[in-house]
Amino acid sequence: IALLFGGAVLGATFLFGGSLGSGYVNLPGIRYAVIGMAIAAFCLELLMRRRYPSPGRSYRIYADVAGERLCLRGFVDTGNGLKDFAGNGAIVADRRAVEGSLSDGLVARIKSDDAPVPVHTFLYRAVGGNGELVGFLPDSVTIAADSGKYAAKCYIVIGDGISKEGMNALLSPDIVLHGADRRKWKENVFKE
Repeated sequence: IALLFGGAVLGATFLFGGSLGSGYVNLPGIRYAVIGMAIAAFCLELLMRRRYPSPGRSYRIYADVAGERLCLRGFVDTGNGLKDFAGNGAIVADRRAVEGSLSDGLVARIKSDDAPVPVHTFLYRAVGGNGELVGFLPDSVTIAADSGKYAAKCYIVIGDGISKEGMNALLSPDIVLHGADRRKWKENVFKE
């Protein structure tokens, strides 16, 4: 969108006799059209990026990490305030679920300096005290519910004691979702 917008502004500048160095189009009509296009692009971006539809639902999380697939089941935890340096929310996954889905070698590499994916230390503060957790950024994350599937770019933080009633992950309400597919699923397209 930014490339198209920039090209439209540059084209309008040349079309109406502006020079490349001026950076200003001296026609009020074009100025309003450019501002309108900028507002439309901003609104389109807001519509494309969605936050979680509902905290009371169960989600399936599929993360691809260095050629391996991590499968989790979780729910939105409004108390999960972990965010990466860009302000995006994180998923806290139970250590046993991560170690059960990924190979021992990959888990050891994630915990060491030889990680095949970006690794970040997350500081947390909870009722029981403060501490640090290690998180990694998978190659891709897909979050699925009965209403559709969403792509997300977020860290998965490894924690202890997350498993409860078949759930092994806590999703932050601040995770930004991309590419919502609103069609109902006839079958489960992901293999657990």
